[in-house]
Amino acid sequence: TPVYDILKDNGACFSQTYGWERPAWFAPKGMPPVDENSFRRTNWHGPVGQECAAVRERVGVLDLSGFAKFEVSGPGAESFLNYICANRVPVRTGKIAVSAMLSHRGQVKCDVTVTKMAQERYFIVAAAAAERHDLDWMNRHMPTDGSVTIENMTYRYGTLVIAGPQSREVLSQLTDADLSTAAFPFGTMQDIFINLSPVMALRIGFTGELGWELYHPIEHQRDIYDALMRAGEAHHISDFGMRSMMSLRLEKGYCTLGGELSSERTPLEAGLERFVNFDKGSFLGRQALIQQKEEGIAEQLVLMTVEADDADAFGDEPVFHEDKIVGRVTSGGFGHTVQKSLAMAYVKSDLSRPGTRFEIMILGERYPAEVVAMPLYDPANEKLKA
Repeated sequence: TPVYDILKDNGACFSQTYGWERPAWFAPKGMPPVDENSFRRTNWHGPVGQECAAVRERVGVLDLSGFAKFEVSGPGAESFLNYICANRVPVRTGKIAVSAMLSHRGQVKCDVTVTKMAQERYFIVAAAAAERHDLDWMNRHMPTDGSVTIENMTYRYGTLVIAGPQSREVLSQLTDADLSTAAFPFGTMQDIFINLSPVMALRIGFTGELGWELYHPIEHQRDIYDALMRAGEAHHISDFGMRSMMSLRLEKGYCTLGGELSSERTPLEAGLERFVNFDKGSFLGRQALIQQKEEGIAEQLVLMTVEADDADAFGDEPVFHEDKIVGRVTSGGFGHTVQKSLAMAYVKSDLSRPGTRFEIMILGERYPAEVVAMPLYDPANEKLKA
């Protein structure tokens, strides 16, 4: 992305997703920005913890330009999206809906946000790795009468995330827009300017903190990034990377595509029924979800704390209950804010209550684990909606 060299100079150690170089973590001065590979906690564990603290306590910036981005438009766009999405698409311009796109069996194919930009125009954001898959899925199901146009905007728009309790104070220095909760509530979008750069600002995010996703013509990215960092100097603004974002989202119990969300699982099993609107009428996968509700949900997603030592679960580890395997970990890691090793897993529904005890096998040894209520951090979402 246009800020690659700046992030590299700031100590970024990069990972790649679908060809995009993305900062995984940032090395402090004097420390080489290179992974020391290990199945146990390794050299990046401490720096990632510092990044998490910056976002939780102050403000941080993350380059997420790899997000897949599409514009769906035309007179048939609303009805098409309502058919392919489990949630109701926004009716009012500027509203954001979180939704899955499902197979006819009710299983998750795509995980997206849908923002109404204008009449008959919608902005779809998906995971970077899902760009081609999600575009193909939409193309397969779009009407053939020419009433819908789907345009891939991924490479036209960069994405910078600003998150943390002081993000409003930083961003307010650079725009005339009213960023108060009353004028700019959570789950909405506004077209703003950051200095002279046009930005679609979406008040949504994956960290669980107050913040915005800033979508902009990618040629403006360096100007916007520089402006954010200058405005944030007094607030000790910090870069943060993908690993700290994944730690922050675990504490909130947020699901990832390819981890908790897959074509093997339904949103009901993932505990995401709040993002399914059965009242809007027919949508792809609706009947399968109704049947699943009637028959009962066999397995449920849970969040667990793990009594690990120097290694964390990260996916596919077996989960034991009374010496029997009852599930497998979908993703895991260390929650630096709560100072606990965390893991998410699907287990039998009758074992999904908070307080249920399990064992998770990590590197050949079993470690005690306990189901906790989700989200573990800020359960009332007061910080997110501040």
